Amino acid sequence: MVLKKRLLFLPSIKKMNEFHRKRAEIDRAVISEVKKGRGVIYGGKALNEHLPPFLDRHTEDYDVFVKNPEQKARRLERRLDRKFGADLFAVVSAQHEGTFKVKNRVTEGTIADFTRTERKIPSVRRRGVMFASLPFIESGLRKELRSKSAEYRHARDRDALNRIAVMKSLKKRKRRRAEEFFPIPTRLGW
Repeated sequence: MVLKKRLLFLPSIKKMNEFHRKRAEIDRAVISEVKKGRGVIYGGKALNEHLPPFLDRHTEDYDVFVKNPEQKARRLERRLDRKFGADLFAVVSAQHEGTFKVKNRVTEGTIADFTRTERKIPSVRRRGVMFASLPFIESGLRKELRSKSAEYRHARDRDALNRIAVMKSLKKRKRRRAEEFFPIPTRLGW
């Protein structure tokens, strides 16, 4: 009897399949809204943008700094609902003040987090999208590691810092190796 009640509240297989088939469209819609709203992507997606592909970690949601997060979240939700032809997305106020989540009602997963920011975020433009700079991400990770209230994130943050360190060591090694083959001229000549 309990099993039957549970099955009534599960999303239909058809809706789940449609959602997963259109995942790329969701990503394009989020990127488009970030470009229009002059937002800056930070968090896991930004870190993956800076790191080589073999150091990437899978992340589903986008974390975005914008000046008016509720408006941007509602606009993205309406756009995704139109694209899917049904009311499959919702905007929810997050735990932190000034943050709004766009959630999928089918999978209960978060699509994007829009957070208010008043200050200028150091960023880098890649493929027309603004991503938080690597030093900004690194300083945020170090700050989280010092925080006692964020202990549940410490393993993930240490992993991210280790991936950044690996990338930096690879860049140094690559630079040294290039200098062996192509000596850099000095004032005294070669």
